Amino acid sequence: MVRTFLRAIEDGDRDALTRVLDPQVRRTEHPNRVAPAGRTQGLAEMLDGFEKGRALIARQSYEVASAVASGGRVAVQMTWRGTLAIALGALKAGEEMVAHCALFATVRDGRIVSIDNYDCFAPF
Repeated sequence: MVRTFLRAIEDGDRDALTRVLDPQVRRTEHPNRVAPAGRTQGLAEMLDGFEKGRALIARQSYEVASAVASGGRVAVQMTWRGTLAIALGALKAGEEMVAHCALFATVRDGRIVSIDNYDCFAPF
């Protein structure tokens, strides 16, 4: 489920994203350079962020370094890369942002019900 979630983001596939996320999903993004105060989102906010991200990022990918699952809990260590569609900070359109990430998810009944993200962005 988590790999399907990541692939849906990479592919810009809102329908696939909606299928893998439980309607009551809660995502906690812990403080980072993009969200200094962190944030908690439900499905509607996640989908809104997904759409906004598509306007900012021309393409993105996740390189999974490791993943482990126990019961319905999944932990993933990965690197995210996003090519900017517009300028952001010192980066120009077409340049790449990089974040080293840890994601912890709970899967129940074939859908993701919670996500905790810890994203460490390279300077930009």
